[in-house]
Amino acid sequence: MDEARAVESEPTTQGESGGVKPPTTFGWIALAAVTIVTIVVVVTQDPSDNTTVSPYEAEQQCKRFIDQRIKSPGSADYALDTTGGPVTFTSTGTVDSENSFGASIRNTVTCTLRISGDTWTLESLTGLTN
Repeated sequence: MDEARAVESEPTTQGESGGVKPPTTFGWIALAAVTIVTIVVVVTQDPSDNTTVSPYEAEQQCKRFIDQRIKSPGSADYALDTTGGPVTFTSTGTVDSENSFGASIRNTVTCTLRISGDTWTLESLTGLTN
């Protein structure tokens, strides 16, 4: 019988009116700990972790870098294959474009890019002659 009284006198999660009791001090501490851990995880994430960047996006950036260096970017015809990721990508292939005299020139290029946050950096570009 004493055991039954001990069980009946333990606190419940409902108040006398049937509503839920406000959180205890332990509840507030647990909530604060979860909030702090979440903030730390978000703040310490590496901005260079761009797992959503596709090789297609890297290839488009490579074309932009090449267009800045050739005589007639509007005439450029690209045949590139892009590999790598999630941070470093390499595009290899050919670029046909007109030189200063209007003659079509084929360049075999290799373009290596790195992304950090939203910034693309050209690490190397080889094979351009016009």
